[in-house]
Amino acid sequence: SFTAVISAFASVDDVQSAEEWFSRMVDNGIPTADALATVVEALVLSSQNEGLETAEEWINQLNDVVEPSQSVYAALAAADVEAGDFEQVEARMQQMEANGLEINEVSLTTLLLAYANAKPQQSQLAEQMFKQHMFRGKMMATRPVLEALRAAVGGA
Repeated sequence: SFTAVISAFASVDDVQSAEEWFSRMVDNGIPTADALATVVEALVLSSQNEGLETAEEWINQLNDVVEPSQSVYAALAAADVEAGDFEQVEARMQQMEANGLEINEVSLTTLLLAYANAKPQQSQLAEQMFKQHMFRGKMMATRPVLEALRAAVGGA
């Protein structure tokens, strides 16, 4: 499938090929939110200066065709997560919610990892965010969520 090919290129940091295959997917009228998330993450994590800008262009271009999912917003925040820029990740999650998407396990994991990577680490914010979303009862404490929480607050 196109998504598998795009993922394969993205996994070896061949952003240009991933983007070319995604473009083929778009040309064939079959883009998906998963493929969009994969190419967006590859672009924002690439060493290309225009990676974030190109990712946002893809999202805007496909806005009427592919509804961005929580995975797309998480992918858009990937570089901010690595940098520990939790405030930017929070802003992206607020934008996601303003666009009608609820925080799910993928977006919560993204946010918790941003807190874990922040300097200084934001353990209290991570714990608060985890509790807030678990008490809502709309999501599961999946393994990735719990691993991100552990990274943010410490523990064995």
